[in-house]
Amino acid sequence: MIDIDLSRIRVQVDPAAEWRQAYHEAGRLMRDHFWRADMGGVDWDGVLARYSPALDRLGSHDDLVDLLWEVQGELATSHAYVVPPGTGVESGRRQGLLGADLERAEDGSWRVARVLPGESSDPDARSPLAAPGVGVRAGDVLLAVNGRPVDPLRGPGPLLAGTAGKPVELTVRPADGGATRRVVVRPLDSEEQLRYHDWVAGRRNHVHALSEGRVGYLHVPDMVASGWAQLHRDLRLELRREALVVDVRENRGGHTSQLVVEKLARRIVGWDYGRGYQPVSYPMEAPRGPVVAVANEFSGSDGDIVNAAIKALGIGPVVGVRTWGGVIGIDSRYHLVDGTLVTQPRYATWLSGFGWGVENHGVDPDVEVVMTPQDWAGRQGPAARHGGAAGVGGAGRATGGDPAAPAHRLTGVRSARAVSFSGPPARSAGVWCVGEGGGGPGAGRLPTPRAPRAGSGPRVGCSSITRPSPDRGAGPFGGQWERPTGRSPGVVGPNAGVLDPLSARSLVAVPRTEASFPSAPPSADPRPPRRRTARLLGRLALVAFLLTALLAVVAGVAWVLGALNRLPTQGVRDPVDPAPVEPGSAAPAFGGLPETGQATAPDGQTGAPDPVGEWARRIADRTGAPARALRAYVRADLAMRAKAPACRISWATLAGIGRVESDHGRWGGATLGDDGRPSKPIIGVALDGSPGLEAIPDTDQGRLDGDTRHDRAVGPMQFIPATWAIWATDGNGDGVADPQNIDDAAMTAARYLCANGRDLSTGEGWWSALRSYNNSVDYGQRVFGVAERYARASTS
Repeated sequence: MIDIDLSRIRVQVDPAAEWRQAYHEAGRLMRDHFWRADMGGVDWDGVLARYSPALDRLGSHDDLVDLLWEVQGELATSHAYVVPPGTGVESGRRQGLLGADLERAEDGSWRVARVLPGESSDPDARSPLAAPGVGVRAGDVLLAVNGRPVDPLRGPGPLLAGTAGKPVELTVRPADGGATRRVVVRPLDSEEQLRYHDWVAGRRNHVHALSEGRVGYLHVPDMVASGWAQLHRDLRLELRREALVVDVRENRGGHTSQLVVEKLARRIVGWDYGRGYQPVSYPMEAPRGPVVAVANEFSGSDGDIVNAAIKALGIGPVVGVRTWGGVIGIDSRYHLVDGTLVTQPRYATWLSGFGWGVENHGVDPDVEVVMTPQDWAGRQGPAARHGGAAGVGGAGRATGGDPAAPAHRLTGVRSARAVSFSGPPARSAGVWCVGEGGGGPGAGRLPTPRAPRAGSGPRVGCSSITRPSPDRGAGPFGGQWERPTGRSPGVVGPNAGVLDPLSARSLVAVPRTEASFPSAPPSADPRPPRRRTARLLGRLALVAFLLTALLAVVAGVAWVLGALNRLPTQGVRDPVDPAPVEPGSAAPAFGGLPETGQATAPDGQTGAPDPVGEWARRIADRTGAPARALRAYVRADLAMRAKAPACRISWATLAGIGRVESDHGRWGGATLGDDGRPSKPIIGVALDGSPGLEAIPDTDQGRLDGDTRHDRAVGPMQFIPATWAIWATDGNGDGVADPQNIDDAAMTAARYLCANGRDLSTGEGWWSALRSYNNSVDYGQRVFGVAERYARASTS
């Protein structure tokens, strides 16, 4: 195979000629692929001819795009798109976002009002300020970004321009008045997923609160893989509740509505029951009671279809407003010569009960609840305006609650809750009971075109919601709602703006039905007493044998551990116990230093005095730490005394970090060579969001850690590549800053700890530095213990 470099090919293009060709090509594509050969009665050749004089007046590619929109719009059909190439912002200019609500205080400082919680199941919904080791909380003040002070008027936004996905250092003053600290975060290029998950959690919590935990809530944002995943994030938990609200507002469509409808149309017909196990419904992942769908004008494409299918199958009522109305689908196969995407509506949808009528109309809700601009601006839902509500109920469904352990026969299992509606003011005096089928399992909602629709069959007990009452049952938006006595509240929909999708409460009667389960196994043991006694003795003998074997294994393990303890300890990493010291109360002792202020003889130079090397060898005999590592720590100590004397960092603190992080470069059986590098690179686990780990995608193309998917901590002092990129320091004068080199790593760690003017001789300064290195009290206590022990050994 021969690779040909095409990057040097140069083509001269006449834009006007290219636009004319693209115009006619788009016309041919539409002519050949539109879902009707007759173009829906439109004279397509005449349309192209009528608009073609505009080609002579095009001045830019944007003009061409506008023209194609107008031309394809003549078909009056959805999904006829024109998408120019190259849209979006290049990575170097993307705005960095912190995943938090910021506010300007009266003194001009910018505070964190709220840190959005991350969603660990979605890699695009990480929360930068809530990452491990960052720990920024509500009330903290942002003082600087990458060392540049935050402007009192403009805030941190301009300083975060172009930082999306890149390591950024924030200077933060804690809300409790503690020491200022610096943390490294990686801003987002979009908060959409982070805020979306927070919004869903808020809606779900509100539904749970209104229904006292009896009604579940699911939001389906689209009908592609992401929406399918979102549906299943909480599907099992929410389906365990007595009723379900399925929110398909803002659903952007796709192709998985059949799968979603199949889940919602399931009907529980049995239970799998085993001793010591929770009952499992058959089929699994099936609603256990009524279902209500919530839709709005932005429920489109497959979002239209799912609402139509819910109505056609009698799954439950649709509440909200008429949907978008676009169900002639596309496949996005064709691009013009310059890369512009043009789509041709190719796949029309016919639906039972609607025919071809969903296109350009949408699906009408069973109960219309409109969100007006006043509702959005006033942050109050339509409950105060509408004299009615839609209750969660549905089609005479069986409740499907967890069965108790079956006796020989059970009766009186609770069936579906009925539902009462009273719609907008024009029809608020009426009552519509959905699911008035007989109340038995699955009545009125068989998944077949001939299923009885809502309202068929004999009535079951159904109580209406009265008009607003000034003295009973306050609604969630300040409107008053009278509730029938003796029952707990249900919930209703739909769009309650930024507050919740459920705008009022309703109560309905609960019919009952008879049900039975297969007989359980007899509880009495039919075997003769003697055989039972013999079996019991046999079990006791087996238990005694197993205990004896277990004791033997324990004794063997103890012998092996004792033998290992008798081996030489060189290279063996013993556990480090935390020191019994409270954070901020004290700093470890300084320890002794070589008698000269000279750092050491140059590396590789023989015959020159080396007081640091001699000192390191002496302390190594007392502590068990490698002399080569001790030399690196004390060189960093002496260098910082000259560069930042106010910091007063101690080599013992650096040694404590090196011991806890990598056993001074000996982690995993490695040895520390005379060149300051471990015999094999020290690379930590992938920071992939596993339990206890932050999810940090690769920031250095694997240059330092060999991982092109996620960052990993590297070297004896365990720096992540993002932090090393900011603080990397050449500690041995070879012109290269290498995190695997103990000299470079120790000097970089010393600089990092001394940042922000910290004084490490004080308890407050020392603990502030250690918490910035690793935000763990246990970690700080272990480093403290090692540092204290090494310092005392150096002065004894």
